[in-house]
Amino acid sequence: MGREKLFSKRTIHAYILVVAVIFIFAIVAFLMLRYHVEGEKNMPFEIQEMDVISTAAGSNTKDDAGIWYSDLSQKNDIYFYIGKNENYKKEAMIKSITFDNFQINKYNKTGTAQIYRPSGDDTYNYTDDYIVKDSLIYSGGRSTDEQQFIINNQGGVVGFSILTSDIGKYQINDDETISVDGTLLKKAGITSDDIKMDVSFDITIETESGDKFKASDTINLPSGNILDEGVSTEKITDLSHLVFKRGRIWRKK
Repeated sequence: MGREKLFSKRTIHAYILVVAVIFIFAIVAFLMLRYHVEGEKNMPFEIQEMDVISTAAGSNTKDDAGIWYSDLSQKNDIYFYIGKNENYKKEAMIKSITFDNFQINKYNKTGTAQIYRPSGDDTYNYTDDYIVKDSLIYSGGRSTDEQQFIINNQGGVVGFSILTSDIGKYQINDDETISVDGTLLKKAGITSDDIKMDVSFDITIETESGDKFKASDTINLPSGNILDEGVSTEKITDLSHLVFKRGRIWRKK
């Protein structure tokens, strides 16, 4: 009976050990799943607001017959307001803010869409010199300077612009005064489907201490109904869809 009792105790201990291991694995799996869904909860810096300003642009040209036309484009300026997390008690400084992995999905083949970096303070020059090829990087510094691609190391405003060019022409009459905004697209017979697209990209916030936080986002463009409103400004303060992770990017479905 002594040997049977010893065997029984060992069996119970083995069962307890197995249950404990399963319990530990379950906790780890739960924490990993929670991190996958919620991401970092106490980042040193956070995106506090995102503004999307959509409208139209046009450049006037004259054909061989002397008739003036406006070559129409649709543009979207996107701004990110980045600030220090009030709940983060340690000192931290921004080393860089990076936007990359841009993917543009147009609903049809009208026009050509490109990403542009700023050419000056809140201004854009839509020429080949300012097209974002692979990534757009803002470095941390003492003060924000968009022209030099510098953001204050405690936060500031950064962004880029997306222009869809060659979407149509509008003939300008001699006695006509036109407003170069989204309503001009409607006058030219351009529909909302002609200019619809969604743009996805990754955002990386890197601090001077070496921490990197990455997230991905997708924006539906243009914002609002610019064909009737002319200009649409959307301020997005609920950014809970942005899930930042350390290092690797997880795309929230």
